[in-house]
Amino acid sequence: MGAGTWEVVARRSWPYEGRPTWVVTHAEALAPVEGANVRPFAGDVRELVAELEAAGLERVWLVGGGNLAGQFLEADRLDEIILTLAPTFVGRGPALADGKFPLRRFRLISLDSAEDTEGVSLRYERAADRLPD
Repeated sequence: MGAGTWEVVARRSWPYEGRPTWVVTHAEALAPVEGANVRPFAGDVRELVAELEAAGLERVWLVGGGNLAGQFLEADRLDEIILTLAPTFVGRGPALADGKFPLRRFRLISLDSAEDTEGVSLRYERAADRLPD
């Protein structure tokens, strides 16, 4: 997750008990969270992918962070997107993905209710064909 998402999650109860969590940040220190197994990371996300693979992880979950999502798209390492839409108007907010990256086609594979937010959850999977740059 990105540092901005960490700051939001750190103010709530920790939902990822027992799971290692990499936080992509240049911050010197992160707010402590009871029960969190946190590993700060700063650098190119391609190096992070190598670190995750070296840890034996084959599938990882990117939580929040339009900037971080854009970096993973640029590295061509994002193959599924789950968007949860909640009925709350917040004015301006973060982008889904920031930065320059090749266009990719994703297809909707499920639409479910998200009871914890009274919204909907959209799940997209990366399509085989690539859009022209």
